Amino acid sequence: MRASVLGVMAALGVGLVLASSASQAAPTPPAEPKPEGPSVLLVDANSGVAKKGQAVVTKPEDIKALLVSEFARQQRELKGQKEPGKPALTLRIHRDCQYAHVVTLIDAAQKAGFEDISPEPQEK
Repeated sequence: MRASVLGVMAALGVGLVLASSASQAAPTPPAEPKPEGPSVLLVDANSGVAKKGQAVVTKPEDIKALLVSEFARQQRELKGQKEPGKPALTLRIHRDCQYAHVVTLIDAAQKAGFEDISPEPQEK
């Protein structure tokens, strides 16, 4: 009798282990980030540049780093598409921004790799 009780307990234990491991679902892989698409940078009257919702940068090396990172981000996003386009940049420029600063930004964007650059006025 003792052997049969141990056998039943062992069988139940194995069954519980199998049932509990089978009920655990496989972990869901993390969702891939949603593509942001073309870069849009805001240019203020004081030569500051910012991506919407981020801090304004004014130092030339910080602006260059922002442009390079935006170009690289778009290249990664475009790589997986069937018909990849080219990274694009829109500069939304404050009406009081100096023209020379706009020219400098366009030059820096070209050096970062952008070919499709569209300066446009900021909406009020």
